[in-house]
Amino acid sequence: MVQLLPRNRLKLSPSVRSVLRPLEFRQDRYRGPIARTVHRLTEAVVRQEISAEQLLDELQLTFDETDMAAEFASWTDTWPSGEKVERWLCRRMPRYFLPGPRHQGRMQDLNMRLKLFYLKPHRSEPPHYHNLMASLQCVISGRIYCRQYDRVARTDENIVMIRPVSQRELTVGQTFRTTDHKDNVHWFGTEDEPAVVLDFYIKGKALYETPFESDAKRSHGRHYLDPTGQPDADNSIAARELGVEEAYTRFASKSILSF
Repeated sequence: MVQLLPRNRLKLSPSVRSVLRPLEFRQDRYRGPIARTVHRLTEAVVRQEISAEQLLDELQLTFDETDMAAEFASWTDTWPSGEKVERWLCRRMPRYFLPGPRHQGRMQDLNMRLKLFYLKPHRSEPPHYHNLMASLQCVISGRIYCRQYDRVARTDENIVMIRPVSQRELTVGQTFRTTDHKDNVHWFGTEDEPAVVLDFYIKGKALYETPFESDAKRSHGRHYLDPTGQPDADNSIAARELGVEEAYTRFASKSILSF
């Protein structure tokens, strides 16, 4: 078995550390049945045995068969003090393959996270989309309100055409999901009571052969936008992209239902 030395005993250059970081072992904090399921499904995606959409379908079945509130009760007994607090439960770091005929010199960059996040009352996660990602969220306690949109097209460097798909109130055990091509924009938050949401996502360039956007400059992370414009004749909205500070100033402390 390989034993990793403490960081303070390794004197490596920043470039070497950046290469080794994805190889570091990080122990899962949660090892229950949901963790085993997401690891198994993630590996199946890595081996190209199932698609991202099939992964979410099977994970949804596991959620449906599990008392989700009871499964994560020990994590939600003590309410955090922050406005929004996240706790990661398990994750899969990227795998780096050495060049050679077996892997055609390719690097597998898919990674996965399972985490909990806590929302105080009257708080919203500002409307945003993700590139090259699939996710499934489940309400563990409380209730949230969620609006979802499809991305239709990009018409400008800072304008994305989106189309409303749904507006729902979600209670314990209910879920919402996103993929690169469906329900990709979401906006969710609380009203009078706090909520805990389980968040699973898998992301990376290898996830989709035909992504919605191929611009390498656009990261996998959140991209905020303003979905409050008037729909056109096709029920599409020209949504302007926002910076992080502007998005949180406008949306984070307001109820979704106030818009």
